[in-house]
Amino acid sequence: MITRVHPLNSCERVAFVVNLARYDGRWLFVRHKARATWETPGGHIEPNETALEAAGRELYEETGALDYALTPLCDYSVQRENGLSYGRVFAADIRTLGPLPESEIAETRLFDALPDDLTYPFITPGLYDFYRGGNYTMLRVAMISKWHVHAAGYAKFVQQQGDACITCVWDEQPERGRAWAEELGVPFVEDYDALLARPDVDAVLIDTPTNMHKEVMIKAAKAHKHIFTEKCMCLNVADCDEVIKAVEEAGVIFTISFPQRCSGRNLFIKQCIEDGTLGDVTVMRVRNCHNGALAGWLPDYWYDPETTGGGAMMDLGAHPMYLARWLLGKPTRIQSMFNNLTPHPVEDNSVCTIEFENKAVAISETSLVSPMTPAILEVYGTKGVIMAVDSSLRIRTEDSMKYVKDGWVEIDKFPADLPAPIRQWIDSILYGKEVRFGLQEGRQLTELMENAYIADKEKREVAFAR
Repeated sequence: MITRVHPLNSCERVAFVVNLARYDGRWLFVRHKARATWETPGGHIEPNETALEAAGRELYEETGALDYALTPLCDYSVQRENGLSYGRVFAADIRTLGPLPESEIAETRLFDALPDDLTYPFITPGLYDFYRGGNYTMLRVAMISKWHVHAAGYAKFVQQQGDACITCVWDEQPERGRAWAEELGVPFVEDYDALLARPDVDAVLIDTPTNMHKEVMIKAAKAHKHIFTEKCMCLNVADCDEVIKAVEEAGVIFTISFPQRCSGRNLFIKQCIEDGTLGDVTVMRVRNCHNGALAGWLPDYWYDPETTGGGAMMDLGAHPMYLARWLLGKPTRIQSMFNNLTPHPVEDNSVCTIEFENKAVAISETSLVSPMTPAILEVYGTKGVIMAVDSSLRIRTEDSMKYVKDGWVEIDKFPADLPAPIRQWIDSILYGKEVRFGLQEGRQLTELMENAYIADKEKREVAFAR
């Protein structure tokens, strides 16, 4: 069970009211006749009854309160196995208590602190903590499409955060969006512009087809909504530049999902390159593969060249591409070799070679038809070599050759992983933390992808703009 506090009036489907009641300077709790535990006065909102009316009715029926002041504090949600429910919390300052009316309540009692034997121990303490703290921090997120295969995972992540919540859903396929909204327990908004006008949307999490990114991002920025997006940012650099202009003019936070830049293993490799441990890097090889096309577990629309912009390289190959750009710097030229093992209209097996300004060459390999393939990252330099396979990493340098037989050293301690990109996005918005994967990083990945596909289509080497 997960309980979250939300800003007042931000939840549409409020079904319960809770009164945090005080009388004569003490907390007032009630005991139901069927239970031996203590709970706050409250209950369901009846048909045609407002939350405020329900709070007053429940307070009288369960405590006998005759004279009181009710102050709405916040909304809250409770995530159970059978779904999500919403309530509204009131501060109830009772001035006069009358006799306890005949009801399901057996007795009332005053406490100086929360009783130990609460009926709802996973709900009540958090609501009281909020009341006593007097403030909250909550990012209200709209989920924009369930098209991407990671959309459900992102939604689950947001729901697990104590300072973020999902308030509504939009989808370019309304039937899919309605089903997802019902699953998440939030409203479905069919009109995207109407969603952006909602006061309970601070930010959008974009999982639409890639060819829709420019339009939905620019609209979100102009509505002053923060943006998190799956990769790639857009299908071409020109579209990226339009998004960048809109985002910078609006002053909103933009983050793109580069999860492999959060890995402690890859942070260690970055450190070894920057501090000269490997000397000058000559070659880097990154291989990132799975068998999605071969085994048939990717959705059919994943192979639509119009909506995706490409196949294996555009999808899984984004990880080797953004790692190469991060580790090696600015590219100068690129070559590509893409082909198909399966009959899909986009490539399922692909390799790019990229030269960088520092004369390093990156080999970016990816495939949707390669089962049992480990994640491989190799870096070769003039003074050392790194061989990383999955979570293991070996390094051999000029210095290690002096002290270790054959020079290979297994590294088992890495820098701590960075928070997931979506967590970084939340932290940037709410707490002003650094944006590590932003507009320029998104543009750089699209620049690599756009030229990679030109190189394959035209069967030539492509030079990057200076």
